[in-house]
Amino acid sequence: MFPPNSAVITSGHDTIQSKCFQQRRNFFCWAQILLVLMLGLAPGCADESRRQLGLVLPDPLADHALGQSDAKPANRASRRAEKKKKKPVPLYADGRFYGTVRYKELPAAVPSIWQQLKGGKYVLRFAWIDVFEAHGIDVDAIKTLQFYGGKSLVCVITGQELRRLGRKLRFSYSRGRAGHVRMEFPNERVEKNVWLDRVVRVELFLQKPAPKIDEKGIMRMPSGELLPEHPPYSDGERHGGTRLYVDDVFKGSFRRRALTAELQVDAGDPTSPYSLAKGLKTFGVDIMAMKQVRFSSRIDRQIGELQGDLLARTADQLVFRLPQHSRGRIVLPVFEDQKIEAITMYDKVSPDDRPMPQLSGSPANQAGTDNSNHIVVPYVAQPVQ
Repeated sequence: MFPPNSAVITSGHDTIQSKCFQQRRNFFCWAQILLVLMLGLAPGCADESRRQLGLVLPDPLADHALGQSDAKPANRASRRAEKKKKKPVPLYADGRFYGTVRYKELPAAVPSIWQQLKGGKYVLRFAWIDVFEAHGIDVDAIKTLQFYGGKSLVCVITGQELRRLGRKLRFSYSRGRAGHVRMEFPNERVEKNVWLDRVVRVELFLQKPAPKIDEKGIMRMPSGELLPEHPPYSDGERHGGTRLYVDDVFKGSFRRRALTAELQVDAGDPTSPYSLAKGLKTFGVDIMAMKQVRFSSRIDRQIGELQGDLLARTADQLVFRLPQHSRGRIVLPVFEDQKIEAITMYDKVSPDDRPMPQLSGSPANQAGTDNSNHIVVPYVAQPVQ
């Protein structure tokens, strides 16, 4: 064997070639290490490099404003971050929780607004005033609206400004019918303190005084105290887990601590599933009296629907479980144990499916005549004042 650092070269030409090969090999090694660091530690700066190298698949929703992604995050950290981003946006009025602003949890009376953009494309929008009225909130009594974009970003709009704008103050979803809730300000002057894009919480104040921003930019209660961890004037309940709505009215959320042995199919067996009919009765709801029941998942997909004779035959046979680490979201074996974000039940209210028109064409022919719950707004060029 040859000792370390010994040369097995028979001529000077071979020596030069060996040194050049080592230099090229070292160069490519360092280049690969640098590329890995760029892609791993600085994803924002390396997006263009990733695309050139073919390491990033194109976003399936990049050219589809009304689509919905089926792709799942690649690793556990990405899945955790994705779940954190998809927290529903709660709506409070004087501390009372009215529900979330998820598409599947919007009241049936909220119309879909198809707004035409400059290029002729139609996009889906919703008006905040329609949401408030559908929840039974007196819009004329609203004094202050506060749209939270985070703990330190709050967009404040007066009730008078809301009534002046009417349906021109809208919101949309980043993925058509799912994703983040985004503010859509009209193309005119709006009296507000700050511009806001993503909304994480909505608070209305009618009878009670609203928190105010002090000279240092800090939100404080009217008494001068800092805001509590929970929304002002609320009971502090987080309203997580599977939420229940009856005729678009929020009834409550499933809680593990509220599930007793009396709700189980077999009270003597601790592993026995719970009866859905018994669980709903704790909220004062009789599933046999309902005409339609819908189950939706966290990504705003409808998992299942029961109505008519099928609901009458299977209502008293439905069972559910509450797995560990499910954050209160129940699963039904009949729906392949998918975690249910919301249960919407209808008795007196007729739900609206809000059908999605084709992306390439105008929705007027599909959403105008036979369904009054759709509004088509043509594009009007108005400069910002």
